[in-house]
Order: sequence, then C-alpha cells, then structure tokens
Amino acid sequence: MTHWIEALQERLSPFLKRWPLIAGIGGALFGLTIVFLLIAGLMTPDLVPATGGSKIVVTNIGGQGLREGKTSWRFHADRAEFSADGAVQTYHNATATYFLRSRPMYKILAGEVTVDTRSLNYSADGGVHVWSVGLPDKQHFITQSLVWNNSTQMLNCPGDTDVMYQGVETRTDHLTANLVTGMITTGQSIAKVGQPLPAATSANR
Repeated sequence: MTHWIEALQERLSPFLKRWPLIAGIGGALFGLTIVFLLIAGLMTPDLVPATGGSKIVVTNIGGQGLREGKTSWRFHADRAEFSADGAVQTYHNATATYFLRSRPMYKILAGEVTVDTRSLNYSADGGVHVWSVGLPDKQHFITQSLVWNNSTQMLNCPGDTDVMYQGVETRTDHLTANLVTGMITTGQSIAKVGQPLPAATSANR
C-alpha cells in the first residue's frame, strides 16, 4: 500500500506546487485514494448469514492489513451487508486507520460505504471525514458524499467539500477529478492560508 501512496504523491506533485486552491484539491485526492485503498483492500473475516433473505449481514465487523509483518491499516464497521455472491458490500458507520512504519498516519470516518468488488467502484454517503494524526501539518478532508468510478478513474464529490492541506484550507461546492489526465474541476471555491474557515456544515465531523 505504501507504494500506491508514494506513486500518487508523484502524480499529484505538479499540481501541489501551483497555487493554494490546487494544493488543497490535491490533498483531497490524496486522502480519498487512502479511503479507496483501505475499503477496497478490506480483509473480510468469516461471515455468518442472517436468517432468511438473499444477503449476508454482519455486525461489529473488523479487519486489518499487514505489510512486512507490520500493521498497515485497520478497519471497523458497526454493520456490513453483502450480496449473496459477495460482489456488493455495504458498510455502516465505518472507521479506518492507515499506518506508516507502524505509526497511525490517517483516520477515516464514513456514514456508509458501498463497494462493488467486480468493478472496484465505490461510493460513500452520510458524511466522509479523513484527517491526519501522525503528521506535523494538519490535514483533513470533509464532504457529505463521493463516488469513485474505477474504469474512468473519475472521482466526484457533488456537494460542499472542505480540505486542509499544507497550511491551506480550501472549500468548494463540488469537485470532480480525473486521475488519468490530472484534470480537476470545482465550483465556487474559497482558499485561505492561516486560521481555519468557519466549520463545515455539509458533512459529519
């Protein structure tokens, strides 16, 4: 997983050097890719089918990933639902932590995450919050919902999105990014260096 993170940093570096707004949006993409790697790479424990129905329901589900014998991520959800074939997975009140060199670096909260394991598309709703815990500069990403299309490498945040990255806080009313071309599209945006902007209201913190 560290290789993926380093590769993404290299891909985004030209944008992070341009100006505060792009730096903030680049930070958002970095954080959201961590979300994708944690969710899509989830190691699901043995499942026990719920009584009746065609889907599998698990409560208090958790998992972790290892890299060279050390914890690279941990995941927990209050409830998970799986289609009969396991292809579609939905996690409720999901939390995750990404580790680097055995130290926690980022934490993630999401109200609901749905993953299609065939296409590796995913969506998150009910508030998404990514924030740093092991870095000297505070970083965070907050939005109400997001959609990732793996085949087109397109990320879409249709609502208000708030990003803190490299001392710059950026807020935009929507965000779309293409990780193949590097094209980033935003709506009305505010970028500020220094004190945080007023608290975001569009997503749960």
